[in-house]
Formats: sequence, C-alpha cells, structure tokens
Amino acid sequence: KDFEQIRDRYQGSPEGQKWMVTKYMGEDSHGTNLHYASSLLTVKRLSKFVKGHEIAIVGFFQRDGDLQHRMFSEAVWKLHQEIDRDDIGAGIGAVTAQSPAKKTQAAVPSIVVYLDGKVVEEDGTLVPDKWQPKPIIDFMRQFLPLDSQDATSLASDKAGGKQEL
Repeated sequence: KDFEQIRDRYQGSPEGQKWMVTKYMGEDSHGTNLHYASSLLTVKRLSKFVKGHEIAIVGFFQRDGDLQHRMFSEAVWKLHQEIDRDDIGAGIGAVTAQSPAKKTQAAVPSIVVYLDGKVVEEDGTLVPDKWQPKPIIDFMRQFLPLDSQDATSLASDKAGGKQEL
C-alpha cells in the first residue's frame, strides 16, 4: 500500500521516500525528529512553529526545491554538522507555500528570525543577492545560543585543530 502511495502521489520521487521514512520512523506526524528543517505549508503550522520555539529561523521560498531553498537546506545541514549537537538551540523551518508568506508579509525568498514569537526587527531578516551556504550559516549562527565552549570548538575546527577531551 505504501509503495502505491509513493508511486501515485509522489511519482517515485525522493519526496515519497521522505514521506515513508517519516511515517515509520518519525516520533510525530511531521517527523520533527528526522528532518533538519520543518516544512511549514500552512499559516497555522507556521504560527504554531514560531510560538513553540524561543528562537525560530524560517526561510520563505517560491517553491520546494528551487535554488534558494536548496541553498538554505544545505546551509542548515552544514550548520548542524558544525555544531554537532542534537539540539542547536533554535527551531528551523521552511515555508514553500504562498499563503503563509503573504500572511506574514515576508519577502520571498528570504530568511526571517523570530524571537519569542516576534520578528527580530534589527538585522533579523536576510535577503541575499547571491544565495550561498556560508553567508546563510553566518547569519543563522549569530542568533543561536552557543556557549563559549561551542564557539571555541567551532573556531578550532575551522583552524584545522582538533580539541582533546
């Protein structure tokens, strides 16, 4: 039955495989424990997501899989790899539907940071001319609650040194 669902609903695309993994391995219906960035397709899910995280970083995109969305996803993945913790201290989501973007009046494409449910007014929105992972990672990192040990290990890893435990 699941393979019919993947074939008919997703035409065998990787999205169908993602759906099946989420169905069987996810702790909830959205698979928040499996995916680095939550898909926020409705205004209600966006609102719940923003209110449910002290720090929420949300990317707004035209459609799933466009260049900006892929760069955002790559940057989120790299950020998780660099920090190397289960919880990086912020909820990260991606909006690929028009209604949530219109409701929040967010520029598309852009990345918006929410703190305690409200948009960070000063320097809380990124609308780059060129979408590259490095500037996106740098933008997101400035809002993460990293302690000095995390910042030191990140700096030493980038310098090529390894830290002894």
